[in-house]
Amino acid sequence: MTKLKLYSVDSHYLQYLYQIDPEVYCVLSNRKQSYPLVGLIVEQVGREYFIPLTAARDKHKKFKNSSREHFLIYEYIEKEDVSEEMICVKTRDKYKKILAVIEIKKMIPLAQGTYAPVNFLEITDHKYLALLQKEYNFCLNIEELIIKKARAIYEQQRESKVVHRFHCNYSKLEKAMALWQERNLERNLDKECR
Repeated sequence: MTKLKLYSVDSHYLQYLYQIDPEVYCVLSNRKQSYPLVGLIVEQVGREYFIPLTAARDKHKKFKNSSREHFLIYEYIEKEDVSEEMICVKTRDKYKKILAVIEIKKMIPLAQGTYAPVNFLEITDHKYLALLQKEYNFCLNIEELIIKKARAIYEQQRESKVVHRFHCNYSKLEKAMALWQERNLERNLDKECR
């Protein structure tokens, strides 16, 4: 089995898909410090699908470590290491620090040329780099489970034609992706003819 890798997706492509389906995660550029949306790529019926890793938020404290549609990425820390800005849940003898969420239900089809592998060597923010490395290592440890759950969610929606609440509409997004690719092909051909 191939090791999963972290990828970033073109923000214009994300905004385009967001207009088609508002369940698509889209990075807002009006934040003080914005990082690209990163995630994993899995294959669904011959198409590449991007599963986003999203930042931990307070609402995730109520989430189970794993469900049919997500995985929490977390680490255990000691009480004295807990700070106010962390998203933590007290366990028996330690604290579970939630780092991110693997949002399988929010996976999107990828058009050619809209994504690139994350190059850890180019990241200059050391705190962000350490976080990404922890997230990536966590994903590698559960790689097979991620792929299995992604396939199950995709196939269920495809067969039943039912889009569950807070899930992306894969059929609608695949049509939008095909249109994106067609338009980009036309643009590229147009440039070559000039």
